[in-house]
Amino acid sequence: EGIDSGRILLQVPFPVGKRTINEVNSNMNQCGYEGTRKLIQIFEKSKNYIGCEQLPDFQNYWRKRNEHDITLDPRMSLEMLIKVTNSFVIPYPGARLWIAPDIYLTILEVKKAHEKDYPPNWFNYEHGYIFSTREDYLVMRVEDDVAEISPIEEKHIWKNLYKTKIYPPTFYLQKKYASV
Repeated sequence: EGIDSGRILLQVPFPVGKRTINEVNSNMNQCGYEGTRKLIQIFEKSKNYIGCEQLPDFQNYWRKRNEHDITLDPRMSLEMLIKVTNSFVIPYPGARLWIAPDIYLTILEVKKAHEKDYPPNWFNYEHGYIFSTREDYLVMRVEDDVAEISPIEEKHIWKNLYKTKIYPPTFYLQKKYASV
């Protein structure tokens, strides 16, 4: 009924610690490969193997994710923007930054901007203000900092955002759904 609420066939731990998202993903993939091999061996030895019941306190009942979970909001903190973006990197659909009612950028990476990209009075600008667009990224004022945002799309889609403002996603989504 729920995601991760069924029987446990096998558990194989893998290190997380202070690693990059790519290292953790690699460890998880290696663990999945080794776990699959072990599970095949278990099934070969016991055709009727059904694993063990999961304790109710450890089951997860999560709803299906939707576009609101992957939508970035310029009012978010830099740390939150990074977390959401990292949670939805490839092979997932990617985090979204809406720039018009029917247009969003798929974001590959968000990180703290280089000091050279900070205007002297950056904190006086409204959240979502685009300070500059570069070849591979744009620089935007967010809740508590200045973010370097790398979209997947070609630059011609977002190069004209320089010195404009990206509004909170509800601004674009209300217009998108109002026209439906």
